[in-house]
Amino acid sequence: MGCDFGLSAGWFGMGFGLIANIAFAILAVVGIVWAFKHLSGKREGFSGNSSNALAILQQRYAKGELSGEEYQRMKKEIE
Repeated sequence: MGCDFGLSAGWFGMGFGLIANIAFAILAVVGIVWAFKHLSGKREGFSGNSSNALAILQQRYAKGELSGEEYQRMKKEIE
């Protein structure tokens, strides 16, 4: 007669353990993907939003911060 202190749950315990392991793996993958998207999205700058960059460029030109040549060169780079 062995004494297992009620730790043996048979098929139910084995099934629950399998489900818990799969759930943990899925959560880990989702967390890694979320972190990658969240951290890599902040490095894009203006490359993904040229209309916003063009508006800022126009404002700087209007304020006199840029010469006509600088404005045209930067505008070509944005577009």
